Amino acid sequence: MSWKPREKRPLMIAHNDRPSRLTKRWRAGYVSAMRGVRYTYRRGGAPRDIIPTSRLVLLTCLVLISTGGFLHAQSRASFFDEPSEFVLPVNYDGSGAHPLVVVVPYTNGTAREAASLYFPSFGNHEDFIVMLPPGRAGTHHYLPNFTGFVGWYEARVLADLEVAKTRYAVDTSRIYLAGYSLGGDVSWALSVRNPDVFAGAVIGGARSSYPATPEALDALGRSGFRAAFMIGNRDDRVRIDGIRTAHRTLGNAGIETVYNFYPGDHLVMPGYDLWSESVEFVSGGSWHAVAPRVARTATGGGFGRTVTRAPSERLAFGAYLPWHATTSGTIEFSDLQHLYIRTEFQTAATWTRSILAFSTAGSSTDADRHVTDQTVAFAYGRGAYLIGAQIGWNWASRVRESDGMADGMTQFRIGVVGVLRGTDRASGIATLSYRIPRSGFGFVAPYVFNAELDVTARLGSRFTLGASAATYAAQNAPGTSDSLTVDELDHVLEYSLRAGFRVPRAILWTIGFTHTAHRAIGASDAFSPEAAWRVGLEYSR
Repeated sequence: MSWKPREKRPLMIAHNDRPSRLTKRWRAGYVSAMRGVRYTYRRGGAPRDIIPTSRLVLLTCLVLISTGGFLHAQSRASFFDEPSEFVLPVNYDGSGAHPLVVVVPYTNGTAREAASLYFPSFGNHEDFIVMLPPGRAGTHHYLPNFTGFVGWYEARVLADLEVAKTRYAVDTSRIYLAGYSLGGDVSWALSVRNPDVFAGAVIGGARSSYPATPEALDALGRSGFRAAFMIGNRDDRVRIDGIRTAHRTLGNAGIETVYNFYPGDHLVMPGYDLWSESVEFVSGGSWHAVAPRVARTATGGGFGRTVTRAPSERLAFGAYLPWHATTSGTIEFSDLQHLYIRTEFQTAATWTRSILAFSTAGSSTDADRHVTDQTVAFAYGRGAYLIGAQIGWNWASRVRESDGMADGMTQFRIGVVGVLRGTDRASGIATLSYRIPRSGFGFVAPYVFNAELDVTARLGSRFTLGASAATYAAQNAPGTSDSLTVDELDHVLEYSLRAGFRVPRAILWTIGFTHTAHRAIGASDAFSPEAAWRVGLEYSR
């Protein structure tokens, strides 16, 4: 088999014979996620209520996600009504017989996204036809009845294979499966359910729990079926035990298999080299000529380039360093702090985020605000975009002056959120919120227009860009929500720009520029501006 790219573009054809699109931006985004390093595997000061609040926030997120999952009873997904797409090799001319590989994606991924992560030259490859089944399957599509989901998936795949046989030069004795996580589980299930259809399967990070009957094992052995199993050495025990059991089951039936470990947990994808070697193994070493197969079981040790996907960012801890650079170039110790804990979850149809933050900010007077703040957001959508709402409030607010600390006012925020779905996490988030500066039994009208816009873009696996702009009222003197007067509030104008990069992937370094201007409401003097460059660190997983 050859995985070397060629200059000639591939011919990509769906069932309607219209060319598919593979833009440079798409290719760059997913190829960048696959850069990695080759390995060889051988066998204080915060309020007391922050900790219980964090637990409450985490519990709230889990309840929201669980509720979102159960709102959708498992049923046949509409994407099973759509045809698969076929990506033809660059050297395809209709003559000769070509092998075919069915790419089965992981949870919340598409077959096209998976193919770009599995194979280095996908879209510019030779020799083999790639079949991309439709859909982006979430957990509610295959749970609790995984067998039913497999049946629907099987019907779609078998129908499209019949189309491929009539339209393209397919070698029916060399049809293979390849998948990771959910894709591996489905590949295993389709193999043991259709021993007369598939000649081999590459199965990564999967439980491989679908039962294999003695009749199926006998048929697989007689057909010369091969399987390549691979899993991270720190993956969940249930997956390691399951994939090892499947490997032994085939081996005991005299079916040739290979079993590879590689460094990493379930979020670590097998490297390109290991995928290529596994595909070559199940195909007999070449896509052109299947080598004679000997009924033996390879023990496998595992090697190859280990490549990690971007962190899912389900849990993140972050802070800005206690120094900043002024526009004049001087480095100063900063008494403005920002620390946060963020949880974020994306499912097939929902996205939730909770941020608990402690921050300090200045004012037009000598007073500084110390705020413990909470924001919770929820979005829903079946396609690439999700739309929802967010709310925010202060758990605690204090104002520090030269003579000590005093109580501050409570604030509430309401807003809308838009999310661009990514493979394992949101790739873009935009929020527009309205800040209500004073509260009580009935809201007091704000003294200035309050609006905050924030946009974040996650580019590939390593880079982020962000920007924000805001106008709002903020406290500049001690006092509670009911006791403050107009002249104890500032009108604040603020904007910021930020860029981040991950080195290593679990650590996000952020460089940000913030410009803030304060003026007491009702004052006739000009706004007092402040501008600074700051560096932030975030650990996420």
